[in-house]
Amino acid sequence: MDGIVTSIRMGSRGNDYRYTVMWPDRVIQMRSAVPLDLHDRIDIDGKFEAPYTNAKQPHGKASNAECDALIGKFSKSVGIRGNMPRSIGKKIDEFIDADATAIESCAIALLEAYVSGAPIMVRFHNDGDGSTGAIALYRAFSFIGKKFFADENANVYWNMNKSIAYSDDSLFADESIFNSYKSIRKPVILLTDFGTTYESENAIKKASGKYSMIWIDHHPVYDGFPYADSDFYINPWTSGMDSNICAGVITTSIAEKLAPEIDFTLFKKAALDSDHSKYSTHTEKAHDLALVLDSLTANDRIGYQDKRITPRYLDQTITDSESFARVLNSASAQITESLDIGIKNAKRRITKSGIATYVLDYKAVADRRFEYIKQGRYTTKLQDRFEEINGLKTITIVYYRNYISVRVNRGISDSINLLGIIAKLKESVEYIQNGGGHNEAASIKVDYGETDSVLHLLLRELIAI
Repeated sequence: MDGIVTSIRMGSRGNDYRYTVMWPDRVIQMRSAVPLDLHDRIDIDGKFEAPYTNAKQPHGKASNAECDALIGKFSKSVGIRGNMPRSIGKKIDEFIDADATAIESCAIALLEAYVSGAPIMVRFHNDGDGSTGAIALYRAFSFIGKKFFADENANVYWNMNKSIAYSDDSLFADESIFNSYKSIRKPVILLTDFGTTYESENAIKKASGKYSMIWIDHHPVYDGFPYADSDFYINPWTSGMDSNICAGVITTSIAEKLAPEIDFTLFKKAALDSDHSKYSTHTEKAHDLALVLDSLTANDRIGYQDKRITPRYLDQTITDSESFARVLNSASAQITESLDIGIKNAKRRITKSGIATYVLDYKAVADRRFEYIKQGRYTTKLQDRFEEINGLKTITIVYYRNYISVRVNRGISDSINLLGIIAKLKESVEYIQNGGGHNEAASIKVDYGETDSVLHLLLRELIAI
């Protein structure tokens, strides 16, 4: 039976082109001495062995309907399982069950794009929550790809993001990759653990309809956010739940659909631990994995040496026992030392209702140039330490250069309404560039030189509570 060309990755010369060709029972990625185009019906002259440079001349074109039927049939043979992902808790099971259709649809869209050769861009936030989902997808694609492709992740691209916004620049970078492809299935953009922010709106609207967008989030959704412009938008806030169902759990559940043979339970637990979810199991293995991933994704030195941190690099590090132990021990020591600095230097204020508010100039920590310590995650750990010392009615603020990080104890976060305070400040202060997150953990980015002014206004709002 004829194979059908479903994707072309173009090169500088014709013989550099890579073609994805599908049959009902197999798919190959090949180069060809004979120029090919999408929908071409072809046969291979000889055995199915890499690099498949001996395609015969095309003999006809397949219709769009025939291509769709072939991709669907082949994808089903690879298999998306309808089973529930492995359980890690009742509340999370309830969410996964309620969103089972969306999770399975995401998995099918990813699988069909992957096997048919359409480019896939996976962007993940640079922390333990974002990276667990990315590594799970990497493992799932590799598991499938080993059955068919010489390069298991040939058409999948990875980008770790410090920002939680999908900007015009991000879209431009993705399009520079997509423009080197012709594919029957749309290119896919998957965003995991990004924030639902105003800064993403323009790029979302530009990408809508042109690309297949999968957005996995667990941040509060503001009124008017155009999530309907995404093909798939999965967020516990739209299902009556909250941020405690973290993005890593959702993304890993999608990976589990792609490769149910792989047990991703530890990844889900590490995502919950990294994001301080109330559903965290607090197991030692999950805590250690979360700490290592948080540390690796915070390490700018690795990013400088290796150009960028990829799921492949992260996976290699966490599966090598010596590398894992080295990062774990070093990160633990740095956290202990940096927290001692924070406790010594933080200034204490008391709100009108008796809430202890600690304020720290992060410069004392930044000057030590710790390898695995970054302001946001440090603020979370410092908040944990102050809660141990002071009790649960605690707020921690850490500021440095043009960033202010705020953490609020979960038990008082509703009464504080941190996101409401930030929104109020944004409306009245023109030099706040952006701000958001959760009511328990948020950040504010301001113009350089204006940090002290915004900090003063923020403290005035909090002290009055």
